[in-house]
Amino acid sequence: MADREVEGTKLPPELLDVIVDEISTTMVDDPDYKIALLNCSLVCRSFYTRASGHIFAKVSIVSKAGRDLEVNNILAKKLEDLYAILERNDSLAQRVKTFSLEVCFADTIKGSDTGRFLDNPHLPLIFDQFSSISKFEWINHSHPFPWIAFSSPIRSALRRLINRPSLTSLSFFAVESIPVDIFISNGNLEHLLLAHIDIDERTDDHLSSSATSHGTLKLKSLVNRNSANIVPQLLSKSPLIFSEMSVFRVWMRRSDEVNAAWAIMQSAAKTLETLDIEDMSHFRCTWNEFVYISTYTKTTFTPDSDPTMIPGPVDIGTLTNLCHFKVNCRIASGDGVIFPWGIYGLLNSGSAASRIENVEITIDWIDCQIGTESRRFVEETGWMALDEVLSGSKFHALQKVLLTLKLGYGWKTTRLSGDNPPHRIVSVKNYIQSLVAKMLPQTSRTPTKMVNINLLIYRSRYALNID
Repeated sequence: MADREVEGTKLPPELLDVIVDEISTTMVDDPDYKIALLNCSLVCRSFYTRASGHIFAKVSIVSKAGRDLEVNNILAKKLEDLYAILERNDSLAQRVKTFSLEVCFADTIKGSDTGRFLDNPHLPLIFDQFSSISKFEWINHSHPFPWIAFSSPIRSALRRLINRPSLTSLSFFAVESIPVDIFISNGNLEHLLLAHIDIDERTDDHLSSSATSHGTLKLKSLVNRNSANIVPQLLSKSPLIFSEMSVFRVWMRRSDEVNAAWAIMQSAAKTLETLDIEDMSHFRCTWNEFVYISTYTKTTFTPDSDPTMIPGPVDIGTLTNLCHFKVNCRIASGDGVIFPWGIYGLLNSGSAASRIENVEITIDWIDCQIGTESRRFVEETGWMALDEVLSGSKFHALQKVLLTLKLGYGWKTTRLSGDNPPHRIVSVKNYIQSLVAKMLPQTSRTPTKMVNINLLIYRSRYALNID
C-alpha cells in the first residue's frame, strides 16, 4: 500500500529537474545552498541523481601556502581522497564540469618530497576520469613553475584532459617552459586564460611532437596577463585563433605587452566587442611609438615632457564592433605622473568613428598626500583632453561613462577607531567630491551621454601616515 502511494505521488522527471536546478541556481550565493542540495540527494534515488550532479559539478583542490611537510601531506591527502571518492562512485566523475587545482608550488614542494605532487600517482588517474569536463583551471599562486618538472604520466594525462571534446574553457597560471601546442590542440576551446605563462621552443617535452594543432581553433574570449611572448607563437601555429573573439582582457604595462595586445586586436578587429585593460601601468615609449602618438593624436610633445603612459601603437578606431571599453590604472608618486595619459592616447587613436557605448575608467592613486588634491584634478590638463575626446563626434554612440577614482591615504589606527578615517581625511574627501563633481563638463552636458563618478578614499599601506 505504501509503495502504491509513493508510486501514485511520483513527480514527473521534468519537474524534478526544475526543482533541483532552481535550488542550485537561485541559492548559489547562499552559504547553505550545498546543504540544501545534500538534503535533496537523500530524498530518493531520483533526487540523488540530480542533486549529486550539481554538488560535484565544480571540484576544487586548494593547497594553502606554507613550507612545512604538513602542507605537503595535506595536499597529497586531498588528491588521494578525491581519487577514492571517484573510484567508489563511478558515476560522479562524469558529472564534474569544472576542476580547479590551486597550488603554491614553490612553498609546498620540496626537492626531497617530489612524490607528493610532482610525481603524484593519483593526479593522472583523476584527470582521466573527467570525461565530461568543460572547464579546467591550473592555478599556481607563487612564481612560475617549470612544466617539465612534472612527471610524464601527469603531463600525458593533462594533455588528454585538455583534448576532451567537452572542454571549452582553459586557465593556466604561472607555468614556465610550457609547450605552446597544448593551448591549440583542442579545436572546441572557446575561453582561454593565460597568466604569467612562459613558453620555450627548446622544450624537451617529447609529448609535444605528437600533438595536433587545430588551425580552425577560434576563441570567444581571452585573458592575457604577463604572457606576451606566447602570442606570436599562437598566431603562427593557429592564424585564426583570435579572428572571431568578442571579449579580450589584458595587461598592457610594457611595450612587449602592448605590441602583443595590438596583434590580438588586429586579428579580432571585426568581432571584438569588449576590451578590458585590467592593468595599464606606466612605461616609456620608444621613438617609433613617440612619432606615432605625435602624428595621430595631434599632440605636441617637447623633450622635457616625455610621453610616459601613451600606449602606442594601438588604434582602437579599427575595432569596428567594439562596444565596451574598460581600463584600470594604478599610479604611485614614484611614477612621476598624475594623470594616465595612456587612456587619452587609446581613446583618441585613429580617425574613424567609434561604436563604443560604454567607457569605464578606474584610476587608483595608491600613496596620496594631503594638499595634492587640486593638482590631481583641477590643475591636471589630462582631464580636459579626455573630456574633449569623449564629448566629440568620434564617440557619437557613447551612452555611459563611469569614472572610479580611488585615493589611498595613510593614517594611524587605534583599537577604538579601527580603519575608520580621522577627521582630516573626512574633510579631504568632502573637498575632493567638490572637485570631481566638475569633471568632464562637456561630456556631462551632452544629452545622449551619462557620466557617473565614484569616489573611494581608503587607507593605503603605501602612503605615509598623516600627523
